[in-house]
Amino acid sequence: FSRTPATVRDHPPQLGEHTDAVLRDLGYDDVEVAALRERDVVALPANRQAFGRRRGPTTMQFDDAYTTPVPLRYSDLDPVGVVNTADYVSYVEEARLDYLRDVAGIAVRDITFVLATLEMEFEAPIIDRVGVEAAVRVPELGRTSFPMEYRLATGGSTVATAETTLVYLDPETGDPAPLPEEW
Repeated sequence: FSRTPATVRDHPPQLGEHTDAVLRDLGYDDVEVAALRERDVVALPANRQAFGRRRGPTTMQFDDAYTTPVPLRYSDLDPVGVVNTADYVSYVEEARLDYLRDVAGIAVRDITFVLATLEMEFEAPIIDRVGVEAAVRVPELGRTSFPMEYRLATGGSTVATAETTLVYLDPETGDPAPLPEEW
């Protein structure tokens, strides 16, 4: 290896940034590309709405959310200083545990929830050892479950948003149970 420090020369393309060029190279015409987009087979460029159900930071409100710093570990970084997107899920988990402890007063040993769903949208890479801040909120409580919404940010810019659903379990039976009334 060279003694020259590694640097990020270029960022990866945004979702859909090169879709038109790739499809044209493959022989698709504009009508065929439009049909693929209509069926959500290919994404639109990042500056337009992406395929599927896109929430993103435009509909998730974090003005009154709980925030917590999430430390980066050396092992999270690849050789050029970019955090693997799989680690973002760990950051959401750490933020969830902080929220349950600090806001709901639930210690880790007393957690009687299971994670039922996790949906995450990646907005940008986390580069170098910059701090990550997680904003967390619970928009509503259901009968036996509740969603949690998350925003991961570095330097004030969103790098990912996520939503999880936690299901409360009866500590005795392990079956889904109504949330405690004091919540």
